[in-house]
Amino acid sequence: MGNPSITQVRAALESEFGEPLPAIVAGFVDQGTTRKDCAGALEVSVNSLRTFCRRESIRFPTANDRRRRSGYGFEETEGERRANISRSLRRRGKQYTAMGRTMSLTEWADFSGIPRQTLQRRIGRMGLSMAQALEYSAAR
Repeated sequence: MGNPSITQVRAALESEFGEPLPAIVAGFVDQGTTRKDCAGALEVSVNSLRTFCRRESIRFPTANDRRRRSGYGFEETEGERRANISRSLRRRGKQYTAMGRTMSLTEWADFSGIPRQTLQRRIGRMGLSMAQALEYSAAR
């Protein structure tokens, strides 16, 4: 059988730490401890801790929160951030270079905010380069 639920060991934890349980868990959060490590330290199940935290409005930092805190991405614009994330998650296909950057069609779409199909049509059917496809206006 797995670890007990947090409600089953709440009194023991509060007497051991000398604080109410929400303050104990908040202390782990303040130290940057992950939910899994906190559950291990308290010897309770992760699901039980997750439920308790939702009920008490305690939020553990996500991996993205930890990256932001370490300085990752603060200088990037929203389009650059999405392009960087998509670059790391997607398989790299054909690469296009424009404005001194080289990215896939999907990455350019994320970066520019222009739908991928629109860029694909401009490059394939209209024969434009990526730089021209990004600057093209339908009002011409």
